[in-house]
Amino acid sequence: MSTHGNFARKSKRRHRAKVRQALVANAEFFVRSTGIQHVGFLSITFPVTIPSKKEAERRFRSLASGLLHREFGAWLKVVGRHKTSGGIHYHLLVETFDDIASGFNHDARLPGGGPENANLELRRLRRLLRRSLRAYGFGFQFKLTPVKSALGAALYLGTQLGDVQENPSSRHVRVVSYSKHFPRVHSHRFSWLQGNWRRIVAALAEIFGCPDYDDLKEVLGRRWGYYLSLALDQDPALASLILGHATATQAELEALKRLLLRKLGQPVDPDDDVDLE
Repeated sequence: MSTHGNFARKSKRRHRAKVRQALVANAEFFVRSTGIQHVGFLSITFPVTIPSKKEAERRFRSLASGLLHREFGAWLKVVGRHKTSGGIHYHLLVETFDDIASGFNHDARLPGGGPENANLELRRLRRLLRRSLRAYGFGFQFKLTPVKSALGAALYLGTQLGDVQENPSSRHVRVVSYSKHFPRVHSHRFSWLQGNWRRIVAALAEIFGCPDYDDLKEVLGRRWGYYLSLALDQDPALASLILGHATATQAELEALKRLLLRKLGQPVDPDDDVDLE
């Protein structure tokens, strides 16, 4: 066995592990920042086996630009492969505009678990999917359920990704993809900024006096995670300002708040601007 062959295999394993780690981090943050009441698991299949990645992706792009764009917010998609046929299916985390989790019984499928108690919005979306999926070339078999926990959802998708990565038919297939406004806080190309993301979010919460993610969403808007990751990518020095807020004067702190509000797409009174320099 050649040294080059061993190196190539180890490199591939490291790359796959980084992709899984990025997926788990992004999925967990997505659920926490969006709010667990507004995130669902969506699994969709095809009516017949579709081994062709090109055809499967063509149908999904049509679905994403149509139904998903109209009825859902940001989404994350993981490709799945049926173990026997090798056919493609999809697992998604989707953002819903209304609460789909209130009253839902996650134990309904267990023996003696009782009724599912899907609320009106969840039933509406299920009816819509049942009527619409066939028009995009997908089958009647689908599942839409509220997420039970942020970490549980992330780890489940990580497991699904690990399974498809080991499938030889998934070579050269983009197994993870994100919608345009998905708040990606990690990529498989890690950096200092991504490694300090949790510290940055914790500092941001302190700056605005927010004890949890729901409060941040109230202050900074529904897509604060996306805009923050975009702002940090465009201006890495912003991370140092956020992490160093504890040593700032009151005037500097107020200026930093206004700067962050602008960066995150929130309205700011221009007459109150203070230069941070």
